[in-house]
Amino acid sequence: MACPGNMNKISGSTFWRLLVLLCLAGLSPHAHSQETILQKSYSISFTDYTVGQALDSLAKFSNMYFTYDSRILNEDRKIKLELEQAPLRIILDSLLTESAYYYQLVKKQIIITKDLPDNRELIKVTNSDNSYFRIEGKITDANSGKALPYVNLGIIDKLKGTTSNSEGVFSLTLSKDELLDSLSISFIGYENASLLISEAKDTFVSVALRQTFIPLQEVIVRSNDPLILIQSFLKGIKQNYLESPVNYTAFYRESVQKNRHYMIYLESILDIHTSGYSTTNEARSNARILKNRKIYDVDRLDTVSFRLQGGVEGCMNLDLVKYPAEFLKEENFHFYDYSLVDIQTYNNRPVYVIDCHLKKSTRDIYQQGRIYLDLESLALVKAELYYPEEIAKKITNQIITKRARRLHARPTSLRYQVLYRYQNGHYYFSHALGDLNFRVKSKRTLFSSNFTIKFEMAITEVETKKVHRIPYKERLHPRVVLSEETMEYDPTFWGKENFIQPEEDIRDALRRINPKIQIALPDPPE
Repeated sequence: MACPGNMNKISGSTFWRLLVLLCLAGLSPHAHSQETILQKSYSISFTDYTVGQALDSLAKFSNMYFTYDSRILNEDRKIKLELEQAPLRIILDSLLTESAYYYQLVKKQIIITKDLPDNRELIKVTNSDNSYFRIEGKITDANSGKALPYVNLGIIDKLKGTTSNSEGVFSLTLSKDELLDSLSISFIGYENASLLISEAKDTFVSVALRQTFIPLQEVIVRSNDPLILIQSFLKGIKQNYLESPVNYTAFYRESVQKNRHYMIYLESILDIHTSGYSTTNEARSNARILKNRKIYDVDRLDTVSFRLQGGVEGCMNLDLVKYPAEFLKEENFHFYDYSLVDIQTYNNRPVYVIDCHLKKSTRDIYQQGRIYLDLESLALVKAELYYPEEIAKKITNQIITKRARRLHARPTSLRYQVLYRYQNGHYYFSHALGDLNFRVKSKRTLFSSNFTIKFEMAITEVETKKVHRIPYKERLHPRVVLSEETMEYDPTFWGKENFIQPEEDIRDALRRINPKIQIALPDPPE
């Protein structure tokens, strides 16, 4: 059950528009609304009706629509049925007597399906448009064979790309016009690799990246003072990042786990309009949902319910070039100790690695982190932001906006990461990731539960010429709780859109949660 609550801005930072709702729940909002509609009672009298005609009649007076595959439902079968004040679920069960059916509520539609273990090709991802194809693969360390997470992949000379998942697996949907292009693969501390798209088509490719080691005597260090380097980064934002507005096409996903078991999982394709970069421009970005889907494990949502509020907004605000973290604001420099800890490589160029640690005596500032600055341009190419457990405890009330009285909760770790992709002379926001961990205990129980909320956004395409604003009525509200929104189920969900492959544990969890509808999760090629 949704828990209403007010949003509070933390420490004046635009980054903190991402909060958590925590409450006791009987059923998930989705399950509750679905059961309410299916339990609503009607009186019906169908004489010499076909099943299809009966469903049409039901649709008129229930103000709902029925969606089904005619191959699994005999809509021409004649029926005779009279019921007085019967729940809609009973009416449907009485109409559809040939087999056991599953009802799923999607907005004002009731999707009628049944378990077809031998015909799952009906609900797998399909792409009827032959002008598009997909390349997939896995990226590993050349020496250890270990998977490399969150690797940047971009088409050379084009503003299109993706990011690998935490297991190094990637998927990229391309048009035939891009068949002769090459894919550039970059990861901090490793040599770049390139891949001919024509050679990767119709196969699952394995890419092994080699670590780079930079002899310091070969590097011309511009400065050993990390604070001077950060100040130079701030001054160079206009040169390194576009000042004009752009549109992003982005993949977004979030999940809630309880003791390592998935409770909620959702994915979306977003259209985002964002203003250009400057040191003074903090205009908020706007997004709308192009398509989305979610799944609940209702069995696990009957105790404590976690909700992420403003997850999309939180991802966009992780663009630390536009919305600086506390340790990147000049007025806060004296609260931090900055140290140059390493020189690594990114895009075959050396980068400074700078740690930003809070001093012991501070005001209401809690963020700490590590940043990676290109040695030549001093552009920010990667940033890590975190709150140690002892600090996370102090901001519990600022993160959890509403909780049930019987619950005691505190964050144990809060970690974030942001990546930028270099293309055509500028750096672009590329990938944002959040990993929030909480310990929750009810006053009625002896043991506590561990909850993990993860959210992630990958920019798959950047439009710099035909830039459009998001219509006001279509904008995603900054405070929206996506896991409480009704989302559509579409068997051909992805089509030509780009997405991040789910990790193996997510695939297993979703198949266990809902074996009847596979929710269009494609298996990577063998």
